[in-house]
Amino acid sequence: AVVSTQSTGQMSLEAVAVICGALSKLEIGRLGVCGFGSETSLIVPFNEPFTSSSGARIVRHFSFQDTGTDVIRLLELTRSHFAHTASLQSNQPVSQLLFIVSDGRGLYIKGVEAVRKAVKESWDAGVFMVFLIIDKQRGSESILDVRTPIFDSTGKLLKIESYLESFPFPYYVVLRDPADLPSTLADALRQWIEIVANSS
Repeated sequence: AVVSTQSTGQMSLEAVAVICGALSKLEIGRLGVCGFGSETSLIVPFNEPFTSSSGARIVRHFSFQDTGTDVIRLLELTRSHFAHTASLQSNQPVSQLLFIVSDGRGLYIKGVEAVRKAVKESWDAGVFMVFLIIDKQRGSESILDVRTPIFDSTGKLLKIESYLESFPFPYYVVLRDPADLPSTLADALRQWIEIVANSS
């Protein structure tokens, strides 16, 4: 699943290309690609083999002009597609891995608690999520330097904390250099395989 701004768009596409290429070569299951922003759409369905024409379709789909990020709709759509794909696997256990490639900003347009609830529902449905935050910005524009005000129920400001300190996805990586992607991908796959092995 991919969303990003223009400044991180090229790097996001590189990340998707590396992920899709690696997962296709490993032949560890079905691969699908969604695009998300204010709308969410399935670009490469799970029942379709991933080919070079799939890659071209992905590149054509993304303009990185979207101003909204509806991550809740993304999680609902992917849960639905994962559930449908799992139902086709007869009695075999199915493990699900979701890479989200984004600049990580604007996730809370429907509220912090709604996002946390959607993440928990996906996790409870057996979806292992890895959020790749594409961060080419430097200085105060970097996501590492974004601060978030924390209020109590009465609206009183309690503190200001790092945006990533309360990031709703438990597994996330801030990626600044595309050269780091293969090792990041390998580490995420290792953790996913360990979780699958421990839960079986």
